[in-house]
Amino acid sequence: MGRIEVWARPGSREDGVEWDEGRKRWRVSVRETPTGGRADDAIVRLIAERLGVPRTSVRFVRGGRSRAKLIEAGGLSEAEIALRLRHRE
Repeated sequence: MGRIEVWARPGSREDGVEWDEGRKRWRVSVRETPTGGRADDAIVRLIAERLGVPRTSVRFVRGGRSRAKLIEAGGLSEAEIALRLRHRE
């Protein structure tokens, strides 16, 4: 299972995933607000869609209410995750 570091940006104008070279992690922007965990759900859906895997194979390892999160995607290596996310930037 591959893991990636992300920086959550809830309440954004549009959904998107982009590499943050300065912080060496992915910035994940979602339109949903953090209220009631809706932003976290949107992040999981967006990452799963971009990776081309079922939503159930993507989960948070750590992050809670923090914007800095660690996400795990089952069945993919970290290199494969990065390749798939970069391909769809």
